Amino acid sequence: MEDNVKYKILERWSFPEYVKYSRSKKWWAGFVILNIIFIIISIFNTNFIFILILLIIDAIIIFREFEEPENIDFAITSHGILIDNRLYEWGEFDSFWIAYRPPEVKKIYFVFKSKLKAPLSVPLGNKNPLKIRKILGDLLVEDLEKEDEETIDTLNRILKI
Repeated sequence: MEDNVKYKILERWSFPEYVKYSRSKKWWAGFVILNIIFIIISIFNTNFIFILILLIIDAIIIFREFEEPENIDFAITSHGILIDNRLYEWGEFDSFWIAYRPPEVKKIYFVFKSKLKAPLSVPLGNKNPLKIRKILGDLLVEDLEKEDEETIDTLNRILKI
């Protein structure tokens, strides 16, 4: 990320674009068995689109196994958040919350005003959540009712996908 003189950088760090899980032989065996079951059910129901979607998801999981995630540069600025060189201005967001249950869960969630966009999840890494909360609290409303990670993130972590 290049320093952009238009924006005052309040905090910055980088994180991998996705979590690369260590998967056991049992995990891979379960993956194959589940895929076979889903394909058989889909054939009996003549749901060939689901088979296509399943194969695309399988390909993504398998390809990710053989590559390393790239690092994403992230910054909290006076005008919004920078992800690599893409600025999301503060006006695009409704609120934020921090899900912090180390060592597994250390994330900030940014909620867009548009209900069509899912919350944006940003790993905190080794950043101090209290310091980040203070910085963000001066710029955006914190949703104090939320303190856990999104359900989809929990499922991804538990299922290692």
